[in-house]
Amino acid sequence: MSLLFNANDEVAVATGEADDTDTGTMLIWLYPMDVGVGGKVYLEKYVGGEGKRLRLNTNIEFLLDRDTTDLSIIASPANMSTFGADKWCCLAAVYDAAGANGDQKLYHGDINTDFVEAAAYGTQAVGSGDVVTDAGSDTQVGNTGATDPADEPAEARIAIAAWWSEELTLAELIEQQYSLSNTRAKAATVFFVALFPTPEERSGQSVTWVVTGATGSPWVPLNNSRPTLLGPEIEAGDVEIGGRDGGPSNAWGGSHIGIALDV
Repeated sequence: MSLLFNANDEVAVATGEADDTDTGTMLIWLYPMDVGVGGKVYLEKYVGGEGKRLRLNTNIEFLLDRDTTDLSIIASPANMSTFGADKWCCLAAVYDAAGANGDQKLYHGDINTDFVEAAAYGTQAVGSGDVVTDAGSDTQVGNTGATDPADEPAEARIAIAAWWSEELTLAELIEQQYSLSNTRAKAATVFFVALFPTPEERSGQSVTWVVTGATGSPWVPLNNSRPTLLGPEIEAGDVEIGGRDGGPSNAWGGSHIGIALDV
C-alpha cells in the first residue's frame, strides 16, 4: 500500500530527527495526481521559513535555507521526463552546503527507468552565508499543513521516503531506487520509511512517525522485472505472477507472486 496525501495530511517525526543535515540525499517514491499547479510538498524539514524541502513549485526544486542566498536546485518537469501525473515516479535531491555551484543535483526515474540526472537546470546553486538551523522543525512527508500555516498538500500517493546524511552517487541511487529497505550504512541514514499500510521505519534507526489524516491506498509501485517494490500498479483484488526479467543486480531473483488485498 501507499498513503494518499491531500490537504492537511502528513506523516511527521518530531523535532530532533534530521537536525541540520546540511549534506545529504533525499529520495521519494510518489504517484502525483496533479503536476500542473505548484505548492506541493513531498518531503521536508521546514517550518517558519527555515529548513529544507523537496517539492513541486511549478518546477521541481530542493531548497536549503542560508542567511544570504539559499542553496537551490531547480529543474522544470520538461527536464525531468519521467515525472508526471497518474504514474509512479521516483525523485532524489543530492546536496552539499559546503560544496560549490553545480554540485547540487536532481534525479528522476520511474518503475521502468533507472535514475538519471535532470537534463538541464534553471538553478544549481550552493548559496552563501551561514546555513540556517532547522533544529526547531519537524520532519514531514506529504505536506506542511498540520504544523505550518502554509498548507501545501502533496496531492499524491507516497510509498517510500528516505533521507541520508551523505551524497549518494548515481549508482548508489539506482541501487536504492529498487530496494524495499535501506541499503546504506546505519550511521549515514537519517530515516527510511515505507508508508504501507502504516509507516514502517527500515533504516535501523529508532524513528517514530505520526500520521495526520493521510489514508491508506491499495496502490504500490511494482514491476515484474524488478521484484523488490516497483512496477505496474496493482489494485485491490489483483494478483500478479512473474519472474525476474533483467532487473538490477540487487533485485530479488527467481519468481514472485504479488497479491493486493483490500483490508
